[in-house]
Amino acid sequence: MGAANAKFTSLVKLECSKAFRSLGFWVAFLIAEGIAGYFLWKHFTIGSEWMGELPMKKGWFYTGSAYGQWLGAKADVEKNAFLFLLPLLAALPYGSSYIHEREDGYIRQVVTRGDKKSYFLAKWIAVFCSGAAVIAIPLATSFLGVMLDTPLWDPLPI
Repeated sequence: MGAANAKFTSLVKLECSKAFRSLGFWVAFLIAEGIAGYFLWKHFTIGSEWMGELPMKKGWFYTGSAYGQWLGAKADVEKNAFLFLLPLLAALPYGSSYIHEREDGYIRQVVTRGDKKSYFLAKWIAVFCSGAAVIAIPLATSFLGVMLDTPLWDPLPI
């Protein structure tokens, strides 16, 4: 069982390495980071202009909490664009690799040396991880960027 585990682990590492080095991953990642970067630029420049018009709360300007101002929570054009492109951005990095590998005959080469189920499970893990990274990293960038100038007050109860 140890040899099969080692083969599967090396197959997952290989597939993840191919996924994170692919052109599709970097294109999708840069598009998502571009949307998050534009959102942060707008938050820091345009958002600070109307801050003086907001009511005071305990001696500070009430700007809301960072929990409600980041890309994943704020109702904004950037959020709508991000959510609209989310399925494409998640699938673009490594989703089409199966078709290319089938056309090239790579799948037959891998399956003859190992288990077909292991290959497809490793492929699924790589596609999932690359898609999750393309979505999660820009969202985390947005939240951490908003936390630079917006306080972390408790969210308002619903």
